[in-house]
Amino acid sequence: MNGIRFQIAEVNETLFDSASELPLGRLQARGAEALTTTELLSLLITPATGRRSKKEDPTTALDTAAAVFARLGSLRGLASLGPKELMDTHGLGIASAARLSAIAELARRFSEED
Repeated sequence: MNGIRFQIAEVNETLFDSASELPLGRLQARGAEALTTTELLSLLITPATGRRSKKEDPTTALDTAAAVFARLGSLRGLASLGPKELMDTHGLGIASAARLSAIAELARRFSEED
């Protein structure tokens, strides 16, 4: 992909046999169009586990993205919320909420361009 390299820090072996099955690996191998909406969202989300360890809270970005999308029901639902409202969703911290809000605003601006 034009010299861009992705690095995957952890692989959840209980869900995936290899890194190429994770959304980031699939994006690298097949492009963004090969991913589901939930998988694309998971690339923008870092689960907010606070001080809990991964053993205490094994929530993944994919789990969090699925919960966010299920709660909001659509990308329009996601775009209609600000960062504070997005933080009310389980597992969504300030950084993820800010990223999602910024991307929603960029998409809005993109749709208004000539």
